[in-house]
Amino acid sequence: MHKAKQVMLKDQSTYENLRVMDSDESLLLFMESEDGKEFIRLVPWDNVSYIDYDDAQAVKHIKAVAMMAMLDAMDDVEDFLDDIGDLETVLPNSEPADENPAKETDAKSDLTKNPYGE
Repeated sequence: MHKAKQVMLKDQSTYENLRVMDSDESLLLFMESEDGKEFIRLVPWDNVSYIDYDDAQAVKHIKAVAMMAMLDAMDDVEDFLDDIGDLETVLPNSEPADENPAKETDAKSDLTKNPYGE
């Protein structure tokens, strides 16, 4: 749970200085009614335009979560590259392509000779 400075929804409604919690599919807004009762508003992520945080603890936590997601993605890429390396040992090696194309010789195939002369 974090303290948000402002939450802007796509319908242009804004909520300020409230506690929020994110889930996979939605953002939970912890709000208080006019008579002082606390309630939770569940907003699908598709309806959230942006969230501003100015609480130092929230900023640090959100940065850490973002870094963990990036590291997980990098681990997936590393695993994929390792799998490709394993495949190279299993598959037969093909010879590398010759960097210098073969020089054209005078002997031409009958299919490529000009029938009208050269």
